[in-house]
Amino acid sequence: MDIVWHEIKNSHDPEVVYSIVSDPEFFLTRVIEVDGLQRVGEDTYSGKVTGMKVRITVYRGAENTTFIFYMEPTGFARFTKGKVVRKFVVRKGESSVLVEFEKQLAVDAVWDQDAALLKTTLDRAVEELQRNGDEIIRMERVKRKI
Repeated sequence: MDIVWHEIKNSHDPEVVYSIVSDPEFFLTRVIEVDGLQRVGEDTYSGKVTGMKVRITVYRGAENTTFIFYMEPTGFARFTKGKVVRKFVVRKGESSVLVEFEKQLAVDAVWDQDAALLKTTLDRAVEELQRNGDEIIRMERVKRKI
């Protein structure tokens, strides 16, 4: 299991940053860029990331919000026996995101390529938030009037 910390530094109040970044609509569309995002339950969403079907469950708490991604490969890779579970934790007060990557079941070379593409795509999205997080949060504050 790979665990990677990404620190998102900005000049905004950590309470405001947490309220924006932990909002599933913001996190899943602006940070992770889930295609075809649909809400399928109170705290459950579905869509696609890098061509893989994804079901996302959100667990909200006072100090952190956890996004669990259950991903199934599509296309040729759907014939493999792999599944990716990806966990993002947005922690209040730290302005940081914990990224946890875990492969489950047996995997083969095709699935490893999909998993590597997924990891690169998600890491790039978090890096974008690191680089432009101050401006992204500012624009979102204006939009939400907070």
